[in-house]
Amino acid sequence: MLQHDLNGSLAVLEGFLGELDDTVLELSALPAPVDAGTLGRLLDEDFRPCLACLGTALERLRATASRLDERT
Repeated sequence: MLQHDLNGSLAVLEGFLGELDDTVLELSALPAPVDAGTLGRLLDEDFRPCLACLGTALERLRATASRLDERT
């Protein structure tokens, strides 16, 4: 169970870090200056959801670490 909990959270972190990296690449490919609408869309549709999922994965890792502390 512990390995599954850790691996699941790590997979989520890895996946959403990749999503953020893709978004940064998309941003860097846009011609300057980037209009506010495009930037807002990228923030709302890509960055914020990824950050929320990364936060959830971190909470799961913290909960797993707390369970480990309780065992020792």
